[in-house]
Amino acid sequence: MTSLTSTPHDALQIGQEAVVRRLCRAEDLYVFAHASGNLNPMHLPELDGDGDGRAEAVAPSAWVAALISGVLGNQLPGPGTLYLSQDLRFLGRAHAGETLEAGVRVVEKLPDRVVRMAVWVDGPGGRIAEGEARVRAPDAARRFDGLEVPGLIVQAHRQFDALLARAEPHFPRFPRWSSVPKAPMR
Repeated sequence: MTSLTSTPHDALQIGQEAVVRRLCRAEDLYVFAHASGNLNPMHLPELDGDGDGRAEAVAPSAWVAALISGVLGNQLPGPGTLYLSQDLRFLGRAHAGETLEAGVRVVEKLPDRVVRMAVWVDGPGGRIAEGEARVRAPDAARRFDGLEVPGLIVQAHRQFDALLARAEPHFPRFPRWSSVPKAPMR
């Protein structure tokens, strides 16, 4: 269970920062592919997206940007924060198996609870993304205790591949569906 506390606009200080570390896992890339519809083989573990003979498992840039969203919504300013805009430059790539660090820093407080934030994501080889976000900060401090979201399980069903391969010699081959005669309609 997770507890989250927001920092309202009035309590934010210029230079205030929050950082989170996150391991990029192969499962994250599959979940993102399903959620976004981005099935680019460059981002899917076990696929050779560029034909060089090895799988790349490159984290999609939008997944990297989403780490910043997690810092803004969970830590600073925290729950109740809403994105207004984000401008990012991608300077490198993240891969499955790497630990990343996403951070935000308060740069300027503007009217209507708008906050300009410097944002970045660092990986093992240095900075992967940097830029600026504008958010609307909460109007009051709020605390949320015991937050839970349903878990996700990524299943590839590889165990069935081996079982089907062992069973294949025992069953006749079926004709292609396109060549199966259609039953008359009654």
